[in-house]
Amino acid sequence: MPRAPRLLRRFLPAGAPGPAGMAGVPADRAADAAAELAPLFAALAATEGRCDEALDQGARDAAEAARVAAERVGAIAAAAERRAAAERVDALARARRVAEERAEAELVAAHARADRLRADAVGRIPEHVARITAAVAEMVTAGGPGGAP
Repeated sequence: MPRAPRLLRRFLPAGAPGPAGMAGVPADRAADAAAELAPLFAALAATEGRCDEALDQGARDAAEAARVAAERVGAIAAAAERRAAAERVDALARARRVAEERAEAELVAAHARADRLRADAVGRIPEHVARITAAVAEMVTAGGPGGAP
């Protein structure tokens, strides 16, 4: 009688048909794997469903976060536009103030120069009056304009 290990070798799974090999029971590896893994996949079906739900919830959360972010960006942009408009108004007011101060300073300088010129002209009037009076007196003594008696 054959020994037990030798006897059991007869029932070893055999590969696909092909060259001669050890004798054994033909094996359907795909069916064996499917039969062996079917309970595992059945147990994982609930987990896979929860994963799908988690992915869907993540997509919804991401869409909501994107919507909230877009609203926030819009609010920030609107606030920035209002602030920029206020800054433009302030800058225009400052520019006007600077221009008015510069114009006032130039006007004061022009008045000061006009006062100096006026004072200089008033100071020269006696000299010009004396020259004109001397010229007229000379014309009178000479007998009229051009020296004709």
